[in-house]
Amino acid sequence: MFGQTSATIVGAALFIMLIVLDIWGANDDLPGNTVSEWVRSLSRYTAVVPWALGVLHGHWFHPIDGLDPLFGARSTWVLIGLSLAVLVGRVVLRNLDGLWRPWLWAALGALAGTLLWPV
Repeated sequence: MFGQTSATIVGAALFIMLIVLDIWGANDDLPGNTVSEWVRSLSRYTAVVPWALGVLHGHWFHPIDGLDPLFGARSTWVLIGLSLAVLVGRVVLRNLDGLWRPWLWAALGALAGTLLWPV
C-alpha cells in the first residue's frame, strides 16, 4: 500500500505528533496525561504494550544489516502467534506480577522483532 518513502513520512509525522502531545501534556496542570505516562501505566497491567514496543524496536534497530527473518515467510505468522501467546499468557499469569516485569516483555519483544521481522 505505502512505498518506503511514504511509510517513512507517515512514521516520522506520527513520531513528531507523539512528542508534541507529550510535551503539551507535561506542561499543563493535569497529572498523568502524557503519552509516556499512559504507556508506563498500561505496562503495569498488560504485557502487550512493552511487547509491542520491543517488537518495533527489534524491527527497526537490529545490529546486523541485511538480516533475513529466522523462519522466512512464515516468520510473520510465528510473530503473530507469539504475540497472541503473550496476550493470553499475561492474562493467565496475572497473579504472578512479581515474576514478569515490563522490561522483560520489552526485551523478549525486541529479540522477537530482530529475529522474526527485521528491516
